[in-house]
Amino acid sequence: MEYLAKDDKLMDILVNQAYLPNAVISSINICLIDDVLCVEVYFKIHNSKAKEMKIIFQVVKEYEFNYSHNSYFYNIEMFKLLKYDGFYYISFDPYEDDLSKRSTMDNDLILFEHFEAYSS
Repeated sequence: MEYLAKDDKLMDILVNQAYLPNAVISSINICLIDDVLCVEVYFKIHNSKAKEMKIIFQVVKEYEFNYSHNSYFYNIEMFKLLKYDGFYYISFDPYEDDLSKRSTMDNDLILFEHFEAYSS
């Protein structure tokens, strides 16, 4: 995989290019590196030059993923990515009424300090 971007540049790419809508999360890895929580999310991407992407969310402050066998495993129809209270915030299952702010109705979310992406 090749390095794509990090932090604000990555945010701009993800918001303005069609990488994540209609992608599927294929794997989630949660790890502690030097007492810092990281979440690695792997995606299969449809209708894009990149077929796969890995995003590493670093210095994670909060994460929440829910799964039920009654639903598909993390198909992304839309996502929410924004800056929130000095951190970055992403929801892979956002509350649909407002994509410009965090909602208690958002699901599948990560609150973090830094992130970087790799694609192939």
